[in-house]
Amino acid sequence: MRSNWFWIKILNVVLIVGAILFYNQAAFYHKNAEEANKQLQAYAQQVQEANQAAEAAGSGASGASGAAAGAGASKYKDGTYSGSGQGYGGAINLDVTVEQDTITDIQVTSAAGETDTYFNSAIAVIDEILTQQTPDVDAVSGATLSSNGIINAVKTALEQAAQ
Repeated sequence: MRSNWFWIKILNVVLIVGAILFYNQAAFYHKNAEEANKQLQAYAQQVQEANQAAEAAGSGASGASGAAAGAGASKYKDGTYSGSGQGYGGAINLDVTVEQDTITDIQVTSAAGETDTYFNSAIAVIDEILTQQTPDVDAVSGATLSSNGIINAVKTALEQAAQ
């Protein structure tokens, strides 16, 4: 009988030690998750501010070029222009080809820091830009930061093409 009590006490000690270790690990991961979430929110805020600044700069240029287009002048000079935008993993660089005021091609030249899964989803925004002939399109849900990087890179390139 004493032998059974000994093993029950040992089992209780093991369970208590296990519970304490589990609690400590859970607290550790929770703290790290909160810190990562704060960093991600700060990064998202920086990207959003950069996007707003780029949009504000683009709207000023768009207004001037829109007035020129209304007067019968070309909106863009023909050629291929390079642009860069901030994606989730860093800079996204691309080339935009313009012919007779039409965006004819968009080629990503580098996006080294992007996560393949998200970036492959974000590339769908290129087709939307080509279809609508404007970078003022909605970002791809689930790949918002990468999509916004592409959109802003196209806007940067088109600013160079604007007459």
